[in-house]
Amino acid sequence: MGDSPDDATSSRSRRMATFHWSQPCTGLVKNPDNTQRDLSRHILHELSTAHSFLIDFRIKYAQSAMDSTQDNAWEALLTETQFKYDFLNAAAPENPNDFNSQLLHAYEKMQRLAVGIEQVTLDQALYEGDLLQDFRTIETHIVKILCQLHYAMVHQELKPPMNVTKEIMDESYRDLDGTSARIMRDSAIVVEYNKAIDHLKDIFVTFETQ
Repeated sequence: MGDSPDDATSSRSRRMATFHWSQPCTGLVKNPDNTQRDLSRHILHELSTAHSFLIDFRIKYAQSAMDSTQDNAWEALLTETQFKYDFLNAAAPENPNDFNSQLLHAYEKMQRLAVGIEQVTLDQALYEGDLLQDFRTIETHIVKILCQLHYAMVHQELKPPMNVTKEIMDESYRDLDGTSARIMRDSAIVVEYNKAIDHLKDIFVTFETQ
């Protein structure tokens, strides 16, 4: 039997270790009692959890990336990180005021970010980085967000706009020589992830209150 909104978080948490961003959850069925507000609330819960984690993590990350102990390291990193990778770009929602359009956009965006974060995590493990557990936590947050988005899409009878695979990230972005090159890449991914979480949180707050 599929998850209902009320038991989705607990049941998915028990199974999270077996799930991946490419298939964040399975066995979901439409619940006719759900409203747009209900679906938004569940999505927003996971986005808010990710957002709360980022408050401290982004400072920790910036201090590590810039070899700094300054409290304003994140702001300095934002100033230095002005570029973004094409593979992180998702199609803009057809109608920014439409719930379904934003669902499809959010799902594609989070999957694209998952590809980048996955590579950062792999390199943290390979090069024994200090932030490995933090990035694994972010991976878990992404899967949980994607699962709630997927649940909402099932309810709305929507299909993912495209099949996102790891191949969207070219090998030239993966196999990087030197710590500085990896830091530049990772910083662009972290900045874009933080920006996306902030933006999507604002979007689904609006739908929750409608």
